Amino acid sequence: MGHALRKSPANDIDVGRFSHHQWRILIADGIRDKLKKGVKIRKIAEDTGLCSQTISRLIYGETKFPRFNTMIIILVYLGYQLYAEKS
Repeated sequence: MGHALRKSPANDIDVGRFSHHQWRILIADGIRDKLKKGVKIRKIAEDTGLCSQTISRLIYGETKFPRFNTMIIILVYLGYQLYAEKS
């Protein structure tokens, strides 16, 4: 079974073999993009239901192995969809 992230139907990212490091980079970059657009960490935390400290730790790489559900919550917030395909 393959796994992929989809931000739009034409923009698939195959994450089936992503390491935690690659997941963290994808998430941190997405959050940084939001911050550059003026969104505050506190607002991201409110919108995701996560703690502000969790968001900060992800941005600065302090969390080496974030929980899967935390990563999915943030990715959905960033506009991604996670789907699996049977190969």
